[in-house]
Amino acid sequence: MRRTILFVFILLTNSANGRAAVEDVPFKLHRNYLIVVRCSVADQTGLTAIVDTGTTETILDTRVVKRLSLATWADSVTSLTTDAAVRGVHIPDLQLGPIRVKKLEGIAIDLAAMSRELGVRADVIIGVDVLRASNFLIDYEHQVMRFGVASPLVYGTPLAPGARFALITLSVLGHPVRLQVDTGFNGVLLYGKRLAWLQKYSGTRVVDARETAGGTRVAGVEQRSSVRSVDLSRVEVGNRLISHLMASVLDGAPRDFDGFDEAFDGLFGPRLLGSRRVAFDFDDRMLYWE
Repeated sequence: MRRTILFVFILLTNSANGRAAVEDVPFKLHRNYLIVVRCSVADQTGLTAIVDTGTTETILDTRVVKRLSLATWADSVTSLTTDAAVRGVHIPDLQLGPIRVKKLEGIAIDLAAMSRELGVRADVIIGVDVLRASNFLIDYEHQVMRFGVASPLVYGTPLAPGARFALITLSVLGHPVRLQVDTGFNGVLLYGKRLAWLQKYSGTRVVDARETAGGTRVAGVEQRSSVRSVDLSRVEVGNRLISHLMASVLDGAPRDFDGFDEAFDGLFGPRLLGSRRVAFDFDDRMLYWE
């Protein structure tokens, strides 16, 4: 099976209605956008975790897999535009704040290389497969996640119904563009292959995909790729109008795979908008920020 991640089969033991109780979880803000928290897996407590809504399946570092003597199996993932062989793993008893997942089908990866890229040695990357178990609010200013609530804020836009990703639709220069909301990313990344109309915005220098482009850091691309920066003169995100938003355009797009009908056109890092707070309301399918 090929999965899409960046870089569900869960049994929840929470409140009676299946949603987590209200609880605050402190985090450290790394590079002004990356959310680093503590979690536990089985008897391993105090693990370092990155909260990443751009990751669909939760990832467990191979060091923890070995310590817990967990069995793995051959699997593959699509990361941005490339496929890679990985190991699948059943993650036992993962807990983040009030969310407790007794059994989770995830991915085992050696996170050392990504840790060098980001400057954080992560044991776990907690994906939307876990996070969607609860509405939650991210308070970047006070560095706390509040689970169990997602009150409306100044701005808002719908999340795509039924999708296993957190997807929103923007209007970019009058064109509808569907993006994955990615708290583990600090910019806007567009897949040029999906958006043919972007070709006329020739603009800027071509750089290595691992370099800085348009103010963002495009990690997770191992091969040489063509990335260019574009100045989008008009972008509408829900009830907010943005003028001159810088975005990175990556040649190509993720390869479609069997049964996958949730294609999206790129990534949207909510921190790019200077947001102090961002709320994910999975019950009413809304994204809020201010």
